[in-house]
Amino acid sequence: MSEVFKTNHSSAPSVSGVEDETELQAKGLREQGKYGDAERLWRQVLAARRTALGDRHASTVSTLDQLGATLYMKGDLVGAEELLLEALEARRATLGDQHPDTVASVSSCGMLLKDMGDLARAEPLLREAVTAMRESIGEHHPDALICMANLGVLLKDKGDLDAAEPLLRDALRAMRETLGDAHPATLVNIVQLGLVLMAKKEYGVAEGLLVEALQACRFHFGDAHPQTLASITHLASLYEATGDIETALPLHQEVLAGFEATNHPMTVRCADHVSTLLRAISREDEADALFSKFREWTFEPETDAAIDAVAEDDEPELLS
Repeated sequence: MSEVFKTNHSSAPSVSGVEDETELQAKGLREQGKYGDAERLWRQVLAARRTALGDRHASTVSTLDQLGATLYMKGDLVGAEELLLEALEARRATLGDQHPDTVASVSSCGMLLKDMGDLARAEPLLREAVTAMRESIGEHHPDALICMANLGVLLKDKGDLDAAEPLLRDALRAMRETLGDAHPATLVNIVQLGLVLMAKKEYGVAEGLLVEALQACRFHFGDAHPQTLASITHLASLYEATGDIETALPLHQEVLAGFEATNHPMTVRCADHVSTLLRAISREDEADALFSKFREWTFEPETDAAIDAVAEDDEPELLS
């Protein structure tokens, strides 16, 4: 799974060797997807640093980032918001608005608020981050490109397709040159531009982008990876939009199989959609069998926000 937050690392001294060990354990648990256990350890480190170093010490603020990222991955966006906004406020006060760590915090807070649906608060933060990064590290720096793409996604979500398209095109062109066609950030941007063009009913160009992204995801991540399943869903939605249900159906069925295999919470909703498509082309018996199969189906809820995003309109974002 891609790391969604670029956490800031401080060279400030730790409180103790035990704390360093706890921090390493917390990072390891997060990488394993054990977010609850990681959260518990990060809270221990944060409490120790607040007591020993104060709320605005660089090490304390860095720990706010780490705990916030963990809560984001766990799906606790409200908890993550409180921590990341505290980190941003501390960095503005101690480092100034133009410091790279402050700008990274601005970008992370903007994307978090965007994911929470608070576009009004998210947009000025992302615009601030894009402007600062262009001035400090250059508009072709990977962090600046990702931030620019994130702003384009926000504008897409607002429905401002004409403003979103040039941002996403510029970011994609530069990402292909600097990161390569197969970089995860490039693939996300390919999809987002494809979705903008699909919304503008430019189906031919959109299809080419979504097919490119899906082929790359299959090759690099495998057929069952969440990002691959998301790409399949987007391409299937395009075919539905053009009335080509026969082409869309097997793609949705592939996503359903992937969801079922991992006990994903969106399985039943996906099965219901497949049933609707089957009925639309007069395959009633198959639709009835599918309905019966999943009528009393249960699942263990996922806690990973990035995996849950497979069922949403957007692919998981990479925050700069």
